Amino acid sequence: MHKAHAKVGKTAFNKENVSTPPAQRVFQLTVLCLGPFIIFVTLMLTTMFQFYNSPVGVLLAFCAIAGLCVMQYLVVDQCTRKPAQKWKKFLGFFGALCAVAGVGVGLCIHYEWMLFHAKYTNMMKYTNVAASQPALQFEDAGSLLFTEGTTVDRTRAVGYRNIRTSQTMCVAPVVDGQMASTDPIVFFAVGLNCCGWRASFHCDDAAKGGTRGGLLVLEPNQLVSPAMEWVVADEFNFAAFEDAIDLQKSVFAVSAAKNHRMLRWVEDPLAEIDNYRKRGLEAAILSCVAFFIISAILIVKDVVSEGARQKALAQQLMKTGGV
Repeated sequence: MHKAHAKVGKTAFNKENVSTPPAQRVFQLTVLCLGPFIIFVTLMLTTMFQFYNSPVGVLLAFCAIAGLCVMQYLVVDQCTRKPAQKWKKFLGFFGALCAVAGVGVGLCIHYEWMLFHAKYTNMMKYTNVAASQPALQFEDAGSLLFTEGTTVDRTRAVGYRNIRTSQTMCVAPVVDGQMASTDPIVFFAVGLNCCGWRASFHCDDAAKGGTRGGLLVLEPNQLVSPAMEWVVADEFNFAAFEDAIDLQKSVFAVSAAKNHRMLRWVEDPLAEIDNYRKRGLEAAILSCVAFFIISAILIVKDVVSEGARQKALAQQLMKTGGV
């Protein structure tokens, strides 16, 4: 009787604590990793490249994929009775989680880099621009190529320390040979933490001779709709740079045109625009690497936990003798 009870107890114990074969476990973890990863990458890239042109389409794609993942989880959870097949429901759970993460990461990359690439690419590009021309003529411009001889007047550059951000706002007037020292400044080259307090300006390509390209700084209302301006409001501190321009007017007695514009002084505006795309892709690649690192940590943790569980069960069985 004692042996019979021990055998029955051992059988019941094994049924309750059945373990997955190693080969099958590897297959399950691989599927649980690759399936959600494909969803993550698909939605991240879709959001990065298509949100500018079709935000509604991106949101509909997210809802469709996330909805299918949730449905798959519920169907497996409710309809599958075999415990060995229950792992499939987590494919839907992790898929929905990665769908949210993919859209979230994609939006961050979009508003940080890809939005600027798309906007500058679709804006006008003017060449042979004189530094004294009214800025209103270039309201639809994203980049300018000035006439020969146009340069940044670094002798009248100023650095303004912004107390709130602890950054130095650098401003220098863009001038050409046809302008007098008393002419109002229409275009100002700007940069962050790249100048001295006075008569020193080395932002972007200002130190390179022959540079005459400008990438105009875009205001929030030029980038997004009024409802979304808060997303890009911190990309450029217009108020602090206006304070820097006021300081320059006081120090060097220069006058600023009523509708003046700020720009980055770059050698090749088109290459600088393409850098936004490259930085966005670099961020996407780093996000994928981070995904695999997190997945590897979770897989290792799962394997270690499963091994510890099996070891504890074996010790318990040996102590109780299956009773």
